[in-house]
Amino acid sequence: MSHSPLHLIWFRNDLRLNDNPALFNAAKAGSVVGVFFICEKQWQEHNDSPAKLGLIADRLREFSKELKQKNIPLKIIAVDYFTEIPGKLTQFCKKHAIHDLWFNNEYPLNEKKRDDQTEQELKKISVTSHRFNGDVILPPGSVLNNSGSMFQVFTPFSNAWRLRANPEILTAFKPPRKQSELAIESDEIPQFGGEYRTDLWQVTTKSIHSRLHKFVERSEQSYKELRDFPAINATSTLSPYLTIGAVGIRECIQVLIETNSDEAFHRQWLTELIWREFYRHLIATNPRLSQGLCFKPVADNLQWQVNQSNFQRWCDGKTGFPIVDAGMRQLKQTGWMHNRVRMITAAFLTKLLRIDWRLGEAHFMQHLMDGDFASNNGGWQWSASVGADSVPYFRIFNPYRQAEKFDPQGNYVRKFVPELSSINDKKIHQPSTLSCETLGYPNPMIDYASERKKTLEIWSEFLNTAR
Repeated sequence: MSHSPLHLIWFRNDLRLNDNPALFNAAKAGSVVGVFFICEKQWQEHNDSPAKLGLIADRLREFSKELKQKNIPLKIIAVDYFTEIPGKLTQFCKKHAIHDLWFNNEYPLNEKKRDDQTEQELKKISVTSHRFNGDVILPPGSVLNNSGSMFQVFTPFSNAWRLRANPEILTAFKPPRKQSELAIESDEIPQFGGEYRTDLWQVTTKSIHSRLHKFVERSEQSYKELRDFPAINATSTLSPYLTIGAVGIRECIQVLIETNSDEAFHRQWLTELIWREFYRHLIATNPRLSQGLCFKPVADNLQWQVNQSNFQRWCDGKTGFPIVDAGMRQLKQTGWMHNRVRMITAAFLTKLLRIDWRLGEAHFMQHLMDGDFASNNGGWQWSASVGADSVPYFRIFNPYRQAEKFDPQGNYVRKFVPELSSINDKKIHQPSTLSCETLGYPNPMIDYASERKKTLEIWSEFLNTAR
């Protein structure tokens, strides 16, 4: 049995051996024990979906086995809220004579407060905290414009990011070596979370890495051309794994570089990964975003419609706009929605029903497998024209045009709105009143043209008075 100082690694959204800077550095420093906190009430308050939590629970079981092979025990502590964690960690460190604490940063406000508080508490008992940025390539606050502040627009951020990201910081961290056995037992992982489509989302590292390689080697070449067509399986579908940290961002980029050495930095998929990072940097540097406020302060005064029955029809996929309904039903059935359709459904709620984007943001989080606070918040504020680099208020998606352009054969609609499956390609996106009645599908809940006109009037009046 080893008597060298014991190091504690606190796992959160980084459930992986590979590309885990906190784990890598902790293991270099000495013998390691892991801890994971189950915080069901806090997660509920954060709108984490039962499906996502179910995925975390299953991944945790798998991850515990992987840690066991390295002789790293994993302890599980259940609390209701984040605020209890500093006290629990202090007790744990005293009980096991922990020398140092190691963890990867999380950026939303509650998480940041929890981590700062923990660091302060542990300092009192002479335990040093070591913090890393395992979830991003470049730490928040390190990609700034010429005046030294955070970019408000994506493209210049993305250009600056590409200039800064050198091969050294893009290299994934190696997994830790096997350590001597410790006299600490791993805990059983209790049941938490809900059910999800285990046929769609496997949790072994092998299956996740195989999905990554398959995508980069087979589909990534055509990703730019095909990624907007929801009926085609052209996207990576890695987002749930990135969200819970079952795969690392460096691992993704490394596979991309290995496969397209010269061109990797110009690939569309890399641009999407940089968007993810952009939203993380915004969350970390702007506490307003974690407080339900708009990125653009002026937009906090916008008056939204309060219409519970319209909101419910949108949630249930019964708007009478087939592409919108297909997306909302895909979300309910699979815990995932194609990104182009996320934009279409979000624009429909905020620009045509004029319902508060925060209601849509919460609904998505409550159902998404890949519900990621930074990306979801960023996407919703973008769609509602209240966020960073958001679409101008007068750009209002026409659900019919979007559907004809991106689901030309209607295959996506047929899959998720089966009552329309007998309608031909030309008419499926805008079925006639008679077809709707015959097939038991709702007629459109609004008239697109008149609602668009109304939205433009409301916005232009709002901006005039706000000036």
